[in-house]
Parts: sequence; C-alpha cells; structure tokens
Amino acid sequence: MISKLAVRLTNYLYSEGTISAEDKELYQYGFFLLFSRIMFLLVTMFVGLAANVFWESLLFYVMFSVLRGYAGGVHASSEFACDTLSTGTFIVSVICIRIMKSLKCVPLALIMTAVGCFIIHWLSPMDTNAKPLSKAEFKHYRKVCSILTILYFLLEVVFIVLSIYNFLYAVSVSILLETVLLFTGYLKKTQIRN
Repeated sequence: MISKLAVRLTNYLYSEGTISAEDKELYQYGFFLLFSRIMFLLVTMFVGLAANVFWESLLFYVMFSVLRGYAGGVHASSEFACDTLSTGTFIVSVICIRIMKSLKCVPLALIMTAVGCFIIHWLSPMDTNAKPLSKAEFKHYRKVCSILTILYFLLEVVFIVLSIYNFLYAVSVSILLETVLLFTGYLKKTQIRN
C-alpha cells in the first residue's frame, strides 16, 4: 500500500519533469520512508491518546526512531509483514508504557534500560544484506549508538530527579524495543550462518 503510493507520487513527479529517470528509485525509497514513518507516528499517537499517554507515546516514537536509524535490527521479509508487525509492535509498546505508568515501575524501567543499553552497545549497528555497512559506516554508527544510549540513560536519570516518571517509561520502552529487534536480528543472522 505505502510503496504503491510512493511509486505513484514518484511517477507523477517524473511525468511533470520535476525529477530525472536516474532519481526515480531514490525518490520512491524516500517517499516510502516518509509515508511509513508518518503512518506509524499516527498509529502511535492515536493509541497513546486512547491510552491516556499521548506525550509519552510521542516521546517513545521519536526516541525509538532515532535509535533504530543507527542501531538497525531485524527487518521483515515483505512490506505487508513490516507494516503489520510494526503497527502491532507500536501498539504493544504504547500499552507497555501505560502499564508501567499505572504500576509505577521505576526500578524495572532502570533495569530494562541498563540491560538494553548493554545489548545495544554489544550488537549495534546491525546492517542487512540489502544495505551492508562499510567499515567506516560501521564505526560511525557504533559511535553514534554508544552516544545515544548514554544520552538516553542520562535522560532517564534527569526524569527521575525531576520526578517525571511517565517520560522515563517512554525512554525505557524505546530502548527495550530496539534491544528486542537487535537481538532478534542477531539470532536470525546466527541461524542463517549455521
């Protein structure tokens, strides 16, 4: 669905002479990413609004998206699987934030973050066969992931000091989700090698 929209918009821009034939594939990919992110943001915000954690869900989505962009992780085998699994994952993540908020799970959030940061540092960045990373890119992405995990952890400390626990849960769940995606990708790569 999203790829068809990206193709239509790209073809329209090409037919109008706005883009060249060489750039069509790049524009299709860019539009696909843009539309996907908008769709997932809207789903996350809608569920967050329904669960009474709107701002927390927005923070979660931003924090996760930034970390995911550098850390990588497992990818679905088709667009339909990606859309379905991502939508479900974002819904479950927002529900987790709501549950943690209700139960006041500060120690659990800190444990999740500490373990998650360690695993992210250990496994990131994770490239794909479709988009392998060069040695320079790998080194750069690893450095960015390390900086991000440190910043996320420090942000959680600030939230604790200021007693803004709701946002603490959002950051923890973003780290947990990226940890799960990285670890799943690691298991998938290990299984393929064997």
